[in-house]
Amino acid sequence: MKRLLCLCFGNTCRSPLMQVVFQRELGEGWIVESAGLIEKRVLAKHATDESILVAAERGLDVSNHRPRSIRGLTEAYDFDRYLVTDQDICHGLVTVGIQRHRIMILNGSIGIPSPWHRSIEDYRLYMDRLEATAKELAVRLA
Repeated sequence: MKRLLCLCFGNTCRSPLMQVVFQRELGEGWIVESAGLIEKRVLAKHATDESILVAAERGLDVSNHRPRSIRGLTEAYDFDRYLVTDQDICHGLVTVGIQRHRIMILNGSIGIPSPWHRSIEDYRLYMDRLEATAKELAVRLA
C-alpha cells in the first residue's frame, strides 16, 4: 500500500480537499492523508465551511476533518510521495528534511492559489482546477 501526504499551509481548505479528491482518483492502492505546515498550536478546529460545502457539492465529505501539522506527525517521513499546493510549501517541506524528489507540486511548478478568506466561487474554481490536476497526476502516480 502506497502513502500520499497532501500539504498546504493550515490544513483547513486546500489539503483536505486534495485528500478526498486524490483518494477518489487513486483508489484502494493508496492511503491519502493531509496536513499543514504551520505549528499545531495555531491550527483551526475543522475544515472551512466553504471546503465542506464544495466537497459535498461533488459527492465528497470533509465535514469530519480535523486539521493537523506535519510537525506533529511521527510518521511525517514515511510517505511515498508528498503533494503540495505551491512552491512555498515545497520549500517548507525541504527545510524539515523531506527529499525534494519525493515532492510534487499541484499544477506543475505553478501550484494552485488558496481560496482561503475568499468567495465560495473561488473555492469552486479551486476544486475545478484540483480535479483536473488530480486526473493527470493520478495517472503519473499509478
